[in-house]
Amino acid sequence: MRPNIGAHDYDYKKNHVIDFLQHGDRVKVTCFYRGREMAHQEIGRELVNKMIGEVEEYGAVESPPKKMGNTFSVVLGPVKLTK
Repeated sequence: MRPNIGAHDYDYKKNHVIDFLQHGDRVKVTCFYRGREMAHQEIGRELVNKMIGEVEEYGAVESPPKKMGNTFSVVLGPVKLTK
């Protein structure tokens, strides 16, 4: 996803993340920055943290959020397998 993602697009992706986690799959949530979006990286961090908070009953963070180049990503695993 991108930092300026629309509300409907975000909800659509969130529902897919929840669906994958419920089926026992791991999910990598990534926010891509392009051009001047790199100047406002906190928007992408907030977006990824919002996703983590909204799907925490279905999945837990397996690897901490990290920034690599122009991406900010985190890996989520299903709750049943991480406990």
